[in-house]
Amino acid sequence: MCIAGEFCPRGSAAPTPCTPGSYCRYDELADVSGNCQAGYYCTGSTILPNPENDTTGDICPKGHYCEEGSSSPEPCPPGSYSNRFSNYNLTDCLPCTAGMYCSGWGRVLPNDDCDEGWFCWENSTVPQPPGAECLAGHQCPRGSPDQTACLSGTYQPSTGQGECLMCPAGSYCDQDEAIAEDQSGVGAPSHGVVTPKECPAGYYCPEGTQTAQENPCHSGYYCPEGTQTAQENPCPVGTFSNITSLENVTQCRLCTEGYYCEATNQIAPTAQCAAGFYCVLGAITSTPDPADATGGPCPPGTYCESGYAWYEFCPKGTFGPVEKLTKIGDCTDCLLGEYCSEVGLTEPNGGCAPGYFCTGAAEKPNPIGEAYGDVCPVGHYCPSNTSDPYPCLAGSYQPEQMMTNDSACLPCEAGMYCNATGAENMAGECDPGYYCVGGASSSAPVDGITGDICPPGSFCIGGSSYHEFCANGTYVNFSMADACEDCPIGHYCIHRDRADPCPPGYFCPHKTGADLRLCPTGTYNPDYGIYQQDQCTQCDPGKFCRYPGMDNYTGNCAAGYYCQIGVNTDKPSGNHTGLGGICPIGSFCPEGTSVPLGCPAGYYANVEQQSECTECKEGFYCTENATEYENSICPSGYYCPAGTRWAYEFPCPKGSYNPVNNSNGPEDCLACPQGQYCQFDGMDTTSGPCSEGWYCTGGSYMKEPLPTANATELSECTCPSANYTGKD
Repeated sequence: MCIAGEFCPRGSAAPTPCTPGSYCRYDELADVSGNCQAGYYCTGSTILPNPENDTTGDICPKGHYCEEGSSSPEPCPPGSYSNRFSNYNLTDCLPCTAGMYCSGWGRVLPNDDCDEGWFCWENSTVPQPPGAECLAGHQCPRGSPDQTACLSGTYQPSTGQGECLMCPAGSYCDQDEAIAEDQSGVGAPSHGVVTPKECPAGYYCPEGTQTAQENPCHSGYYCPEGTQTAQENPCPVGTFSNITSLENVTQCRLCTEGYYCEATNQIAPTAQCAAGFYCVLGAITSTPDPADATGGPCPPGTYCESGYAWYEFCPKGTFGPVEKLTKIGDCTDCLLGEYCSEVGLTEPNGGCAPGYFCTGAAEKPNPIGEAYGDVCPVGHYCPSNTSDPYPCLAGSYQPEQMMTNDSACLPCEAGMYCNATGAENMAGECDPGYYCVGGASSSAPVDGITGDICPPGSFCIGGSSYHEFCANGTYVNFSMADACEDCPIGHYCIHRDRADPCPPGYFCPHKTGADLRLCPTGTYNPDYGIYQQDQCTQCDPGKFCRYPGMDNYTGNCAAGYYCQIGVNTDKPSGNHTGLGGICPIGSFCPEGTSVPLGCPAGYYANVEQQSECTECKEGFYCTENATEYENSICPSGYYCPAGTRWAYEFPCPKGSYNPVNNSNGPEDCLACPQGQYCQFDGMDTTSGPCSEGWYCTGGSYMKEPLPTANATELSECTCPSANYTGKD
């Protein structure tokens, strides 16, 4: 069986290898499958129409082409190349790139660039193709596809050159002129500059200049034929040029009047002539000195502002003592107190007249109503050479004009002030709170000579010539007062400059001066600052206040007396102040008593003026506030020792009785008799007999007494025989 890559026609004795340029794709083929695919070649026994990297064929290599049915690749001819695989036909071979050459068969890339001085069209096969040498006026650098004409600004006088030369300075190279003149040869396909031409006058031609009038000569310069640079020929100092294309130095202008040209190549004057100098024509400095035909310094008595072509005289009212003044303002105003009556002066004419003043820049010695002076005004005086009227000093005034010395100034009157210098009249009255003694320069003087602040303790109304002391009962505690204040309540005013608190012992109503009011007898005042009598303290209970104006009580009320309040004596007994008196009966009053003290129970006072109560007598009793004891007899059943406080204070105990009154001790109590009993305390008789069937041995307080319960003494306490305890 025939296999792929072979074919077997009918009746074949052996397989036939697939024909070169064809392919046999399957087994059992009777003929080839078809032609090898374009872009590939098949060398024989090939299975696929597009074999790659196979011994029986491959893809068409670079620099070749493979048409359909190719058994081998065909090389690209000289003058062409191909840098890709699988080319189909000859047209896939590219023409050799212009500027390069392709000298052999099957070129993948051009060999190299065309040689310098030559140019290579497409399909060139050598580096110096015949008929392709660069003409004069042209350049052919290495790898040129064609010759390039030298443009304006360049030239080339030789053939076979790789580059154009830069047009030399002082010349120009114009391609348009080269074309018009066939500089590269009659019939040449193009023309470039072969020969440079000289630069014309009025222009400059630096290296590479393209046309004759490309670079007009700059302002401030002139350019003869062949000028190479813009700055080659500057206009000299003292001249300038503000136009272009000058051809020679005579066309540069002399510097303008009032200006100077200090440098070469100026398109305008440098600047105006300096102030203080003048510049005529052709000045080369702003300060020409010494003077010459081009200018000079301004002489004394004149001035020159910037840009002056000639000097000006200093006007009337001024003078110029030095040269080189720069403006009219530099002319010195005529000195203060002097006058300058002419132009161009170098010093003043003389001094201002007495009675007048010249303020500066004066044109007359006796000006009236001028900006530079006038007659001496009121409030002032003007000796000769006065520039500013001398004002009368503050503290004085002067009502007349044209005064010539200070004796015309009048002192300010007392009570008035003259606060301004140069016053025509007095300014007015001295301020309230101040006084002016004369010559005062202020409405509120403080110098102590012409006046002063009204001191504390004094007042000064407006127009005062002295300070007046505050009256008694008034004061002012600050300076500069125009009135004194009434002394306030609770104070007294005798020192003029202060209100002192009313002292203890006194009271001070409104406007109190030296007349302080004494707190009356029976009162006192321990505090400062009271202002009415009822604020005086009533003398304390138990105390007396003997004198007026006291700051404390005098002492204790005397024993036997009482001082309730406001008492002025220690023994009030009539004709006294406040509440108090002799201690009444039934009371006692020790020293310092405020109200009578009632006698305590057990005591009595049967007379007045007692400092202590008497103890109640025995056999009697005295209740509280007792005034006697005689009518308070101790009742029966009771006894009253001395100092007994009430009738039943000391009862006879039960088991006893007392049938009489006026008893004074317990011994006056009688034991209840035998056969009787005394049941209660304080009995004046027995309660009765003992009950039937009972007996009472004496002192019994029960009608049926038990032996021990009714015993009144130890002998009566007998223990029954049945209850003997065995103890003593």
